Amino acid sequence: AGKLTSAATKLPGGHMLNAGAAALSLITLIWYFNTGGVLPLFLMVLAALFIGYHLIMGIGGADMPVVVSMLNSYSGWAAAAIGFSLGNDLLIVVGALVGSSGAILSYI
Repeated sequence: AGKLTSAATKLPGGHMLNAGAAALSLITLIWYFNTGGVLPLFLMVLAALFIGYHLIMGIGGADMPVVVSMLNSYSGWAAAAIGFSLGNDLLIVVGALVGSSGAILSYI
């Protein structure tokens, strides 16, 4: 306990690091679709972990409820997308409700 401060943490050159991680994700996506190997999937997971960590650590402690609301919104939109792919109307509606409520709470 007490190992992290509530101050926002920024890495030097953060925008370039995010752009590099996004480019790496795109390259590994194409690589994975062409080969189906485990290595590009593993590299994509590492890039996603870095992007997630870097985006969340740049937010101070007082804004953390907004982050939780935003992540809740993302899970709702993902559930709605899965509902479309599965043809499940209930999952589409519930996912859209969760996603839109999280998005509204993030902007209040």
